[in-house]
This record gives sequence, C-alpha cells and structure tokens, in this order.
Amino acid sequence: MTINYARFLQYSILCLVLAGCQSPLPNDTAAQIQPDQRLEQLLKDSRSSNQATAIKASLEAAILVADQQPELARQLIQPLSTDTLNRHQQAQYLLVTNELLFDSGDYEKVIENSLSANNIQLLGLLDSAERNRNTVLTANSYALQGQYLTAAKLRIALSAEIANNDALKANNNAIWRALAETPSSELDSITKDRSELAGWIALTKVARTTNNSLNTQLSMLQKWQQQWPQHPATKALPGGLGMLQEIEMKRPKHIALLVPLSGKLTRAGESIRDGFLAAHYQTAYTRDTTINVYDSQSADIESVYNQAVADGAQLIIGPLTKDAVTELANKELSTPVLSLNYSTSTPVSKQFYQLSMSTSDEITLITQQAKMAGIKRVLLFYPQSTWGTHVAEEYRRQWQQQGGIITAQAVYSDERSMAPSLKTALRIEQSEKRAREISRTLGEKVESKPHRRQDLDAVFVVAKSKQGRSVRPLLDFYYANDLPVYATSHIYSGTPNPSADSDLNGIMFSELPWVIEPSTLKQQINNYISAGGNYSKSLYALGVDAYSTAPRIKLLEQQPESRIYGETGTLKMLSGGKITRQPGWAVFRRGYVKQLPKLENTDL
Repeated sequence: MTINYARFLQYSILCLVLAGCQSPLPNDTAAQIQPDQRLEQLLKDSRSSNQATAIKASLEAAILVADQQPELARQLIQPLSTDTLNRHQQAQYLLVTNELLFDSGDYEKVIENSLSANNIQLLGLLDSAERNRNTVLTANSYALQGQYLTAAKLRIALSAEIANNDALKANNNAIWRALAETPSSELDSITKDRSELAGWIALTKVARTTNNSLNTQLSMLQKWQQQWPQHPATKALPGGLGMLQEIEMKRPKHIALLVPLSGKLTRAGESIRDGFLAAHYQTAYTRDTTINVYDSQSADIESVYNQAVADGAQLIIGPLTKDAVTELANKELSTPVLSLNYSTSTPVSKQFYQLSMSTSDEITLITQQAKMAGIKRVLLFYPQSTWGTHVAEEYRRQWQQQGGIITAQAVYSDERSMAPSLKTALRIEQSEKRAREISRTLGEKVESKPHRRQDLDAVFVVAKSKQGRSVRPLLDFYYANDLPVYATSHIYSGTPNPSADSDLNGIMFSELPWVIEPSTLKQQINNYISAGGNYSKSLYALGVDAYSTAPRIKLLEQQPESRIYGETGTLKMLSGGKITRQPGWAVFRRGYVKQLPKLENTDL
C-alpha cells in the first residue's frame, strides 16, 4: 500500500489543532440574546456604513444561517474581499465557504480547504463551536466520499473538544455510524493498540458478529467491557448492544419454519431450510431450541400456521410466496411471524415482521449511489419480459423519488436486439443521418464520426450475466464508453470467470456480502453445491439471515440504530415491521469482483 505522507501529515496536524485548542468562555451578553433577535440585529448591522461593523456583522450572520439558509449566507459574504479581512475574519469566511461548498455537494473542496496547511492555522483562530462545526463538515464530507474510517478518526479527535453530554453522545453515535459503514478488511488493517479508535473498532467487530448465536455475541461484548472499562462507548452502548442480555434471555426456544417443500418452489424452500438449519447447528442452541419445519404448500397457509402454533411454536418463520405472506399479514396473530417476503398490503398485523430478498432493496442502494455520485439523467436498458419490465418500473419509481430523470430507454428481446435498440436510444442513427444530409448538400463525401446524444449521465442496466457482458462493449462501440453503468446482482453469475467477465469491467452493481467479502458461509455453500445440494445461493443466505434475525426482532424494533450484519446485506427495521436490507456494493475490475465503499447521504 502506498501512503501519501504529505496528506497524512496534514491530517495529523488538523487532529492536533482540534485536540489542542481550548474553548473560550461564552460571551454572556450574546448568550442572553435570542437567535432570531440576534440575527435581525446582525442583518441590520451588515448594512452599516461603517465598513468594520458591516464586515463583522455579515460574517457572524452568515455563520448563523449557513446550514439552514445557504442562499442568504452566500449573499452576505459575496461582497466581501478576503484582502480586507483580518486573520480571524478570514477563518470565519473559510467556515462559511465550506458550509456553502458542502451544501452544493463539493465535498472534495471542503476536504481540500480543511487540509491546506495555511487553512489549518486559520481554523485554529476560530472559537471552539465554530472550529467543531468545520470539523463536522470535514468528517461528513469524508463520509459522503465513502471514506468512513477517516470520518470516524476526525470525530474521535473532536470528542476531546466537546463538553456537553448530549453533544458528546451525538458525536459517539456519529463515530459508530461511520465505523458501521467501514469495510471489515479496512478495519482489520488498523494497528491493534490501546487507542480510543482501537476500542471503537473492537466494539464494531462485536456488533458485526450477528451471524453467531446471541450468547456468543454477548460473551464477546462482556470481554470488550472488561478490556475497555474507560472507553467513551461504555457509558451508552451504541447500536442496541445494551439490549443483548435481555433479548438473549427472551429468545424463542421453539421455532417453526414454513417453506414450500413440494411443487414448483421445492428447490427454493429446501435452500432456505438448509441455510436456516446450517446456521442453527453452528450455535450452542441445538440442545435447548426446537425447530419444526412445515411444508407451506401442504394446506392453506392459515391452517399450516395454526398447526405450528398448536405444536408450541413461539415464533413462525415464513411463508415465502407473496400470496401466502399477504394472506397471513392480515390475520389476527397469536404468535409472531417473520415472513420471507414482503406483503402486498399495508398495514399488517402488529406481530407480523417481513424479511425479503426483494430486488427493490438493491435498486434502493443503486439509485442512492448514483444520486450521491451526481447522476441526474439516465438511460434505462432492460429486457422485454415480465421480470425485466417489473425491475424497470421499480427503477423508474425509485429514481424519480430521488429526483432523477429517465431520459431515454432501450428495450431488448434477446441478445441480437440489444445493439439496434441501444443504437436508437443513443440517437446514433440521427447523427449518421445528419452526416449523409451534409454530404448530399455539399455534393461530396464528408468524413464524419457519429456522436451519441449528450443528455445522459449514466446507464441503469437490467440484465443477467450472459446478456450483461454485451452492454459495455456496445456502449464503447456507440461512443458512450464514458457513461457509468449500474446494475443489480443479476449481472454476476456468482462464479469467478475473469476471462468472460472482463467485458463487465467498470460496471458497478449490488451483491450479497458473502460474494464480495470473506465468509465461512461462502465455503459452506461451495461444499454444499459440490455435494449435490440445492444451489439457490441467495435463498440459502436468506435462510441464514432468517435464523440470525429470529432472536433479534425486538432489538431491531426497539432500537432503530441496531443492525444485523447478514449474508444478504445489512438489515434494519422500518416502521410496520418491514426489514430492509442494504446489499454490498461492488465493481468489476479485470474480470474480478471488487468491493467498493458505499456513499451515504447521512449527517454523521
């Protein structure tokens, strides 16, 4: 790994400035003035004929309104020239500038401004609140660029500056969220010492062991508490870790699994069952936990549910099909249910929870990543099939919700129709036609290179691996090799094939974490397939995650910040008992799948 020592030195200096400056005492007079009254007075003073008074008031007013009213802040500082400002005022001007850059999405410039050697000295002239504010901007800018570990480091340095308990708790939560997004491989590379960061990372690893039994995770937490008795996180354990003892004591000890074991969905049901049981037999709960498996196709779903309840089940896992899920979701339930698909009706019963492998969750991640990358206008490229149309409609719905525009679409029926459909959508034919018309007008052949339409920022592709391998070569051929391409997990076969998948290079896509991160499950599945077992990998992983979720349902419900770091994605619960998953994020490079950091629009 190559280290940029200049950048590292600048970062270290910034941390020293943050940790070393003492907070000045507040101005009693200013503290007694209500914010609205103070702003009103500052705005009045900003129009003063006295230049010194006007400059001072303009800067202070701009600082007050920059995060909520950026346009007003921009108007206040626009007339100012940095040449007329003293050093402290230049520092205030820099703070407002960074606020406005952040608001406009120029996160790289915020980071650059904060790491400049001259600007680091300027930042040291700000009062504590203003200096902390700039640090938060810088940390959030790193996070929005996918550099979560650096964001966490800045937040940890900021902790020494915070005296207010509520503010300190909020900062600790921000550290936790940043580390929660940091890839495990990056956390593993950190030197194991006794620093505050090392303690945070060790706690993050405890939180990520949700694929183990609760008692294993609880033992790890207790060991962490013994090793880090003075760590800031011990005062209020983040991410719901403080509930582990309670939910371990109340975990269900009789579980019913309702999956299809006959009919067309037998393979799907067996995959879920085998994943669920594989996860169970890895734990220490095999002696005191009963698991009964029922064929959800053997009778109507209400009858199967009632039979499971009569047999003593304390929690029902399943069913799988949307029709069965929707039917059960509207019943009065005596025993809680964790379904394996989303209901088509809302609201659902109070004791009804929903987990799914829905492509909708993948599209949520894709559209978020595209938006954070500055994408606005998109070409939607999808197959003319029931599945393709359904996925395309979900893209349209979510992209419009994100404020994006589907500028064009290309629909294909098979591989042969992909080229002409894409050529038409990119308006290559129109470019060629214009060239022919010019030649006829001039009466001679004109050398002309066709051009694609210029109102596109990216391509959303709906394709499976075989068809997907044609997308990038076609875009290159039709002069669109500069367009980023986004896809769902269907673009990857799941089996490394660098020779064939080199045509997928550069395509960004969502994928199951176990595919792009080292996992014991990955080896289990490979062994399972080799032995002739069912090979629906995603549903096997769903079975594993259903088992991990079963005892943690109340944790997800009562602690909104809690997560399950599963094999299908990072799971969290929304209102109404719906559990969403955020899959992994990856890109093809040299024919191999490589993990990417996720960009997240969140105020860390």
